[in-house]
Amino acid sequence: MKKYLILFIFVLTCTFTQAQTKQSKQESIHWLTFQQAIEMNKTAPKKVFIDLYTEWCGWCKRLDATTYTDPKIIDYINKTYYAV
Repeated sequence: MKKYLILFIFVLTCTFTQAQTKQSKQESIHWLTFQQAIEMNKTAPKKVFIDLYTEWCGWCKRLDATTYTDPKIIDYINKTYYAV
């Protein structure tokens, strides 16, 4: 019985994690390289939004975890800017 319970929990966890991954891929900022943004700007002009960060910066990580996952922010940045 324990084996089945553990297997059930494992399958449930994997399914939940996969669902979150699919959702985050659909609702994310469309990050580009600087060269891609310049090329796209030639045919459809937009402002360029450049995100600068470091691996050790706590505020940079918080920005990635909270602000860049907010659906309103994602929608606004994708419509208004080329995000680099």
